[in-house]
Amino acid sequence: HGGAVLAPGVTFEFAFLRRAKLNQAGKRAIGRMAASLVSDGQSVLLDSGTTTVAIAEHLRTRLDIKVITTSLPIASMLQYSETVELNLLGGQLRPGSPDLYGAMTESNLDMICPDIAFVGAAAVDAKGSVFTESATLSRLLAKMAKCAKRAYIVADSSKLGKTALWRYGDLRQLAGLITDGLAEATLIDSLTRRGVTVLQPKPSSRK
Repeated sequence: HGGAVLAPGVTFEFAFLRRAKLNQAGKRAIGRMAASLVSDGQSVLLDSGTTTVAIAEHLRTRLDIKVITTSLPIASMLQYSETVELNLLGGQLRPGSPDLYGAMTESNLDMICPDIAFVGAAAVDAKGSVFTESATLSRLLAKMAKCAKRAYIVADSSKLGKTALWRYGDLRQLAGLITDGLAEATLIDSLTRRGVTVLQPKPSSRK
């Protein structure tokens, strides 16, 4: 009676779930392909985001995997796995998003050297520049990509051919881009001509 509003925690959760529903098939395909690059016994750094959650789904039954992440949804997904060692980087809870960031998070990244990292992006342009919307996140994501032995950007096709405010990386300096099978061929050609490794699902995966 008199009206009702969603509690902040509920709004927070709904916003993340809403993003997770966008291009679900593409994110699942990226998750499978990214997980296939990880060998048993390796350490994996996962950025926060709905695409990296899809990667975590395919890692939770792998043997002797060490996962390091800033994502609370990923931590929740992997916490009961008997074969995954879960490590949270620590830090401040980011407003409006279920992940950790800040000076403590960045400092902890200086202490690790994972075998492989999967880092998200708000946008990737045809020249291979990688973007995010936040200055604070740009520092964090750049450090994530730099600290790993191999780092891949994971971005579904809706993020490609675009830019955002903060540029934090160059695909030519990373292991490559993992995207879904719906990415425009002209954009993929532009990236590969510049020496970027682009990994996509096989054509048979397209609907």
